[in-house]
Amino acid sequence: AETERLLRATFLSRWRGRALLSITAGYVLAILDELIRDNRPSAAIHAYSNIRTFFGWCESRRLIPESPCLKLKPPAKKAKRSRVLKDQEVAKIWHAASAMGYPYGPIVHLLILTLQRRGEICGMRRGELMGDFSLLKLPPERTKNGEAHDVPLLPRARALLK
Repeated sequence: AETERLLRATFLSRWRGRALLSITAGYVLAILDELIRDNRPSAAIHAYSNIRTFFGWCESRRLIPESPCLKLKPPAKKAKRSRVLKDQEVAKIWHAASAMGYPYGPIVHLLILTLQRRGEICGMRRGELMGDFSLLKLPPERTKNGEAHDVPLLPRARALLK
């Protein structure tokens, strides 16, 4: 859904009515360059990734002979995250989540307690919780690296889940 939203908002809004075969690398670059000029390198990287995937799919389905993105390079380098929240900041988030209440407050608490990704916590299924809720077993199809992942759950996380 997010990929579709991004493609529609970033590309389709400008290319509506244009034949797929008429879209060149120049058209793609114009949009990516505009995002960079607007000081939105992260948006440009996401747009680049999604449009490459889309045109790769089109090429594999023989809708186009060759992707216009084939020889394009990423529009920016991914920024490495180096900032870590301070204890006081985590405490503020925890208290704000408590005030927020169900369902978002407990979700934020579980994110803090487990250090898992939002999709892994929000997509959690009862069958992934073992016995007394002491372990969350994430299947490969729900993890970023495609490998099964076991998450030991602290007593406070178990209490939230129950």
